[in-house]
Amino acid sequence: MDGYVPKKINNSSIFSLDNLLAALGLSLDDFKVIQGLETNGRYTAIHLKKKNGDDRVVYDPHPLVRKFQRRIKNRLFSQIQYPHYLYGSISDLKHPRDYISCASRHCKAKTILKIDITSFFDYIDFDMVYKIFRELFSYSDEVSEALAYICTRDGIVPQGAPTSSFIANLCFFDVEGRIVKGLEQQKLRYTRLTDDITVSSTIQDKSLAKAKGTIVSMIETAGFVVNEEKTSIESIATMAFKVHGLRIDKETPQLPRDEIRIIRAAVHNLKSLAREPNARTSFQYRKRYESISGRVNKLARTCHPRYKKHRQELRAILPLPSRRDIKRSQVMLLTLVRDYDFFSDTPLYMKRYHRLRQRLVLIQRIYKREAKEMWKKLKALAPTKTKDEHEL
Repeated sequence: MDGYVPKKINNSSIFSLDNLLAALGLSLDDFKVIQGLETNGRYTAIHLKKKNGDDRVVYDPHPLVRKFQRRIKNRLFSQIQYPHYLYGSISDLKHPRDYISCASRHCKAKTILKIDITSFFDYIDFDMVYKIFRELFSYSDEVSEALAYICTRDGIVPQGAPTSSFIANLCFFDVEGRIVKGLEQQKLRYTRLTDDITVSSTIQDKSLAKAKGTIVSMIETAGFVVNEEKTSIESIATMAFKVHGLRIDKETPQLPRDEIRIIRAAVHNLKSLAREPNARTSFQYRKRYESISGRVNKLARTCHPRYKKHRQELRAILPLPSRRDIKRSQVMLLTLVRDYDFFSDTPLYMKRYHRLRQRLVLIQRIYKREAKEMWKKLKALAPTKTKDEHEL
């Protein structure tokens, strides 16, 4: 089963709360503060809209809760070697685990099974999180309970917390690998992107009913509910396949033609806007430019030939600075000078430093002399800790 089940890359364990706090580099006082917070104090609900218009609630953790969760993510979940069929929120520089690489596993499929899990995070409870830390990580009862407490809200894993997607990846750690190995022995391809499970075959009209039954049983046995409306078996003879919104009929995933047309129209409209007086110096233009630039990057990620053309078009209409940007940057520089001796090792200082760097990149497009003077002063104000050091 090697390679099919999540596995710790070392044999170390944690047996007491004191050892856990030492491993996370945090204090007992901080843990007690978290214990004393009411639910509404530990998390702030944020209401978002899904593409279909439905309401989606994510939770922003209290800064101290978030600090604990980030340490858990970076120091504990980083010890797990994740099997090849899991995608999303997994650091893998050689083989990125995003939705595009997930879809690529199913390119040229002739038959496909899609299974969606209803309200996935709402069914990941305290007991399930405790089981992950107790059985997979081999931590003590005390430590597993403490971690499950930190990673849940009212006994449920909240969407939006730094640890939640990693817990979601491990929900089936004790059964999923065996099922995937059996499917691959049948020449089937299996992936799971959080709550979206896809199984495909290169054989047209391949029967996937048995595979569906096995996976549904795994889901329901674990306490989850299958979303029947988003669960289907499809054949290439009836429709063109999409996985995670990408076409998979070619050797690599492709964006749908409608989305490519939308991106092209967005670039064209931005070019028209850029010709209006002073448009490129406005904050609204910058936000719009960043949004469209991100969408154009999706073309690069899917190796679309229009990427280079659109990127060149965007380079010709970059946002431009105004005199107000210079004044704002000078104020930002003065506050960094003021705070350097006492706060240069803090995450907030680091964010402010890099925010000023980004603004100077904008300013130097027109005001080269002013930008050069500020760059020279900024060199002596570099943060004394890197992002990686803050994350650990």
